[in-house]
Amino acid sequence: MDSWLAIILSGMFVYWLLARDPRRSNRTSTWVLMLVLMLPPLFTVGFLQVYKKLPSYYWIVPIWLGSAGLYWWLNRPLLKGKPSQATESENPDRSEESPESKTPVQPKQVASLQQISNEEEVQLRECFPWAVYFLDSIEYRAQGIVCRGKLRANAEDAYQTVTQNIQEHFENRFFVLFQSGFSDRPFFVLVPNMGQGSNVKKNRPLHYMLMVSSGILAWACACQMGAYLMEPKFTGSTAAIPAAAQGWPYALTLLGTLSARDVGRWLAARYHQLQTGLLYFIPLPFFPGSCGTLMQLRDPLPHRRVLFDLGLCGGAVSLFASLVGLWWGLHLSPVVALSKTSGILNFQSCDPRFSLLLTIVSKLALGQKLGPDIAISLHPVAVAAYLGFLLTAINLLPFKRFDGGNIVHAMYGVRGSVIIGQVTKTLLLILGFVQYRFSGQNGSLIFAILLTFFPTVSDPTLNDVAEIDGRRDIMGFVLLAIAVLIFMPVGGQMASWLGV
Repeated sequence: MDSWLAIILSGMFVYWLLARDPRRSNRTSTWVLMLVLMLPPLFTVGFLQVYKKLPSYYWIVPIWLGSAGLYWWLNRPLLKGKPSQATESENPDRSEESPESKTPVQPKQVASLQQISNEEEVQLRECFPWAVYFLDSIEYRAQGIVCRGKLRANAEDAYQTVTQNIQEHFENRFFVLFQSGFSDRPFFVLVPNMGQGSNVKKNRPLHYMLMVSSGILAWACACQMGAYLMEPKFTGSTAAIPAAAQGWPYALTLLGTLSARDVGRWLAARYHQLQTGLLYFIPLPFFPGSCGTLMQLRDPLPHRRVLFDLGLCGGAVSLFASLVGLWWGLHLSPVVALSKTSGILNFQSCDPRFSLLLTIVSKLALGQKLGPDIAISLHPVAVAAYLGFLLTAINLLPFKRFDGGNIVHAMYGVRGSVIIGQVTKTLLLILGFVQYRFSGQNGSLIFAILLTFFPTVSDPTLNDVAEIDGRRDIMGFVLLAIAVLIFMPVGGQMASWLGV
């Protein structure tokens, strides 16, 4: 536990350094870069935990070289000297431009890469009809041009009208963003389009080769780990069985539950005709065999409805896959006596009472076998589904880049998502402290402390002002209610009702 805590704290520190590096390329997520840099210590600690010895140099050297090479490849625009959005804001003279200045703005004073002249500024003002959006001021910033005014029509109609007018005058020179931020007055932001044309990206044969190779490696690693976890009490025999035949149920459940989120997001992206990259598996030569999948969204999100659908499909499909896997695995799992060592991460004596939803599923699957003083010895299939269930529970929290954060942002906007995120952090801290005070288990408390480092403000969409419809609100409430059931512990009268 101490080694994994050190790894988690080191990863958070690396993420903090990467997020504050102004020279870092913006083409790759900070979380991906952090994971790439943390691959060597993750591999070393995982290998030590599983095999009780340090890996040989034949493993360590390729892992270090692969980590460095992959980081270089993901961050190659920086190494090639291409400017990023963060480096454009290093000029202090541009950032201190007074928006109230009456002096005509010259092209060299415009902080944007796409400079506009005085005549183009007049055309820009004509793009805002007074009956739709009454324009008050134009501010030139390092990241783009901010147009502030008063909204006088429906948010979606205003965005479509202004965007169409800007495209007629400036073609594809700008991305048009409609934001509300923490204020009550929405504003437009014109961000330079660096593509200057079609933004269609096609997958190359190398990408398909990488996808297939990552899937094969992840399947092989998961089968090997499944064979390692499969004990005689599960197989019924001590005879040697090939890993592919012995570990395939674990591998199928693990890869299915871990990839379900990105599959759901891919379906939502296809429905809204958004470009996506291929689905890459992340193989691990130690437990659990894979840490999930990666899929890149290549198009900006047009409005909050798309953001909601991505979060809903990702969270719902992942939750469904993990529950189906749990139902299958719990039927194969024997029960053991509840002891002091029983807990969340003890697969040999798992106590499901930390989650109301998990307790209900366990009771339905095991029936009368699950009593008040009973824990569960998880079958390898149940272990794989259980890991997917835990990751789904974390992913439904209302934080940045999580499906729960996307749903809350789409339902309540930027201000509402920040408030809900901070309240969630406080409640999890209280719950973790109470559990530590009465049961002596500090896992939930450490988890809650680590969550305080997660940001609560999600990335905005192009039209972040227009609200979603009532049907999506209902579906969002249902999924968030399920998330509450996941994190609600079972005890007292509720435990007696369930017979656990």
